Amino acid sequence: MVHLFIVGNGFDIHHGLKTRYTDFAEYLKSAEPALHQLFSRFFYEMHKSYDWDVPNCLDADHFVYDRWRDFEESLGRLDEDDYINISQENISEYHEKIGMSEQLVDQFVSETSRILGVFRGWVLSIDIINSSRKEFSFNDDIYFVNFNYTETLEFFIV
Repeated sequence: MVHLFIVGNGFDIHHGLKTRYTDFAEYLKSAEPALHQLFSRFFYEMHKSYDWDVPNCLDADHFVYDRWRDFEESLGRLDEDDYINISQENISEYHEKIGMSEQLVDQFVSETSRILGVFRGWVLSIDIINSSRKEFSFNDDIYFVNFNYTETLEFFIV
């Protein structure tokens, strides 16, 4: 009988790895404070502009920890290809459409590659070797679909 396992970030967390988005937020805050501040502000404004539930909190910096679970969806709301392909005449319309200031969106789009670079650095800094490792051995009829951005599964399978 064939068995299929679907593996996500819960696998890393179960093995004691700090791979939650809030862990990335902390890493970003210490590695690139200005970028963290920009990202937090953008994330907060994105929630407000789409009328998502915005909890009562002191500022954007605190908000990002309350709502970090919405991280991927928020990034998906900003269509970089659409943004880059818009003519200059229509740029104000685009900002009006998403309900955010032109300056904030411009700044975020220009910093996206930096955020991705810091994210890669964070993933590489995750110490899989010192996790609460348990080796697994499987028969040939076991298959995995892995949604992790780390190589934890590969490390654990002997």
